[in-house]
Amino acid sequence: MTGQIELVTDAKSVLGEGPHWDLVEDKLYWVDIDGRELRVYHPAAGSEDIHSFDQRVGAAVPD
Repeated sequence: MTGQIELVTDAKSVLGEGPHWDLVEDKLYWVDIDGRELRVYHPAAGSEDIHSFDQRVGAAVPD
């Protein structure tokens, strides 16, 4: 298997974990546990939403 790796967001997270690809919305959800953030990457737009919290976030999956 061969492929090409591409950096799509330069997040510089403290502890990035728990990626979840949402097939319906075509978005990647993941958390920065120690950074206390939920991050949502939108590949079609090439943008990312960052949601900050007062406490650590362990995982997130859209409902």
